[in-house]
Amino acid sequence: MPRKQARERRRQRRFPVTFELRVKELLQFGTQKRAGAIFRAKAQNISTYGLGVVTNRRVEISSPLRCEIITGELPVPIPVMAQVRWVQRNSGQKGYYAGLEFLV
Repeated sequence: MPRKQARERRRQRRFPVTFELRVKELLQFGTQKRAGAIFRAKAQNISTYGLGVVTNRRVEISSPLRCEIITGELPVPIPVMAQVRWVQRNSGQKGYYAGLEFLV
């Protein structure tokens, strides 16, 4: 029996990109968790609402993140606030794939 295609839940089309991010997991209100160290991630795609990234570090769902987009075309990083919406193990490779939603 053919497998059903999963319904696309994204609100906007995603576009492939390749740039690096410097990421810091921030303290969540109402938790005992401490803010995390700064780490790097690589963007895979972008839309109006968020980013798909690959990272070696597992991030917690709902965690607020302070990100800096780093590209060779700009002389300074672009600061962005985001929230982790989902995380999955990067099958066949090291690391994790995560969906980040921009916080405006």
